[in-house]
Amino acid sequence: DGFVQVRDLAFETSTLSVTLNGQTNVIEETLSFTGAGAVNSGVETIVAPFTVRGTWDDPLVQPNLEGVISREQAVTE
Repeated sequence: DGFVQVRDLAFETSTLSVTLNGQTNVIEETLSFTGAGAVNSGVETIVAPFTVRGTWDDPLVQPNLEGVISREQAVTE
């Protein structure tokens, strides 16, 4: 079918971590991923959810506001 699934791809350094989930279509060369980047300053950790959509030649990385809202709701509940 041409799809490659990515589940729980992660890399981490002492101050930065990134996770990624989603799929790419190798026939149509399209991307559909969600992920999160986290920066640890030593005092606090800032998490920024994002999406990656588009084509291999022209990927579009955008903030995932739904991810931010759901995290805030989880904190207040």
